[in-house]
Amino acid sequence: MNRITTRQSSPASAAPHQRLPAEFQRLETLAPELVQRASRWYMSDLEAVRAIRERSGLIPIQVTADGRALWADVGQHAFTEWKFRSSVAAATVARDPTLAFSTDLSLLERDDLVFKTLTPTGFIFQVSRCGSTLLARALARSPRNNVINEASPLHEGFWGVYTDSWRQGVERPERVRALRNLVLAVARRRTAEQRRAFVKFRSWNVVFIAALRRAFPEVPFLFIYRDPAEVLVSALTREPFGYTRLKGTPAAGFILGCSARETASMDTLTFLARMHAAYLRAALAHADPGLRFIDYEQLRGETLGELLSAAFRCAPSRDELARMHHQFAYYSKDESGTLAFTRDGERKRALITDELAGVLERELAELYESARREPRNLELGEARV
Repeated sequence: MNRITTRQSSPASAAPHQRLPAEFQRLETLAPELVQRASRWYMSDLEAVRAIRERSGLIPIQVTADGRALWADVGQHAFTEWKFRSSVAAATVARDPTLAFSTDLSLLERDDLVFKTLTPTGFIFQVSRCGSTLLARALARSPRNNVINEASPLHEGFWGVYTDSWRQGVERPERVRALRNLVLAVARRRTAEQRRAFVKFRSWNVVFIAALRRAFPEVPFLFIYRDPAEVLVSALTREPFGYTRLKGTPAAGFILGCSARETASMDTLTFLARMHAAYLRAALAHADPGLRFIDYEQLRGETLGELLSAAFRCAPSRDELARMHHQFAYYSKDESGTLAFTRDGERKRALITDELAGVLERELAELYESARREPRNLELGEARV
């Protein structure tokens, strides 16, 4: 049954969360001196490979639009912050001055690029505002897990270069190799305790799921989705930074299968709904038994062990599960770790307007029902009875 219902309140009236992180700050703002230093100091492939092999903390931190990779030594910093960029800033500010440099992006295409790395235990794809940050931060509470949460090098810079300015897919062998090397470089094993790596991708990265499968045929994939009414109410209340930046760009046109100009002319609600629809279509079209689906409503601390086993063939210890379970008591985007988490689906559904309900019915209702009926869905705990 369709759960999208109509209410008369305005999404704009919803009270925003307090003590939110600086969501609109990019790495250039969080760590400006680091980015400037990396941009100014260029290394040849030979110099860079030598440095990377000598320092396990050297990882890519950014890919620029003109085709350069920025690298920095983050040491053994545990990436427990809510975003990759926040972790990089925290790691490098704490050990300033940090070794940082730039290389040609083609460095990633080398067959002999060797990293002290971890083959990823699992990839996490998502539709935005669906609990993926909660899952990532829960995983990061175990020191055995290296969790990469929406890595900046996998933003528009890399994809723009390797799609020839958003004109084609990532299919050629050297491009798939560069993608694999980039992910492995970001997820390098940086401490003796780390045994697993989990990579959570930005929501729109799911449109490249086929390229990521070619790059990592061995890695389990998980796709998290949520009632689109709740997602869009949340997005309208506090619009995602990435969406604001993408609207009207060739990247948005590539994701939506139209021109950049068409995306620029869309009103915010339509643009958000169509982006969400693109994610659902990409996941549903990827006929891969190694891809599992999970509804936000199934993300529960008490079934986390079952989820990790079913989705990623991962069996954490009892102590690890206890640490990870603790995250479910707190709001995942609050760095202080003191803001209590409460499920707010009912409150969000109460804010659906007639206009929003109409867009949901046209753009997302059928796709959402297809996701819920998908046989690859995980059914955990009592939901299986």
